[in-house]
Amino acid sequence: MLFKYIDLTGKVITFLKFLDLSISSNQNLYKCLWIENTISNCIFDSTLMKKVEFLKRTFRDCTFLNLHFIKGGFNESLFDSCSFLNVKFDTSDLSDVRFKNCVFEQVDLNGLLLNEHKITLLFSKQGTITSIATGNNR
Repeated sequence: MLFKYIDLTGKVITFLKFLDLSISSNQNLYKCLWIENTISNCIFDSTLMKKVEFLKRTFRDCTFLNLHFIKGGFNESLFDSCSFLNVKFDTSDLSDVRFKNCVFEQVDLNGLLLNEHKITLLFSKQGTITSIATGNNR
């Protein structure tokens, strides 16, 4: 499903499942709060991601392209088999987030906030990141 224009500024989205969704540069997710949603096989391309909060979210087989997450939060979220291409995390909170079987190309993690949690990176034999875990790693 492709939306021509959607403005979710300041909206709260809870307990929904999204499948085959494409969100591009015409979409605005500024200050949007997503709680306990599941997003599968979706593409986020050049979308405004400023102050977006993802709480207890599951992303499966999603692609994140040309994004700059600014002051966002992803607390207790899971990214499973997702691709991050040309993505920057700027003052973004990744506390208690898991990345499983994800691809990272040209990703800037320098702006991460971990709130004194630890970060664990697992690498493949080829030297690519296969898993990232933050928080207490329960």
